[in-house]
Amino acid sequence: MIQIDEKRTKTGFAITIFIFGLIVPFNETLIVVEVFYLLIPLSILFLASLIYLVTALFLKDSKPAFFIACLIPLFIASQVISIFAVTKIQRARG
Repeated sequence: MIQIDEKRTKTGFAITIFIFGLIVPFNETLIVVEVFYLLIPLSILFLASLIYLVTALFLKDSKPAFFIACLIPLFIASQVISIFAVTKIQRARG
């Protein structure tokens, strides 16, 4: 039976979210979907993850809470990085 390492799985999941965040600003359809359909759910998920993190810190079970609380900011940060890259690419093409 294959043993799946939890740390490896979390790292792979975080890298997948980061790569997806890098790709989104290059596709106009995904930008429209994110802005008009996912803005409120992503905001709610962010607030829920912050609440979960704070409660987990008080309950002394913060190890999984840090990972969950980092996913949405990781996605947003990768999009910001990608937006700067898109700007530089568009200037180079122009």
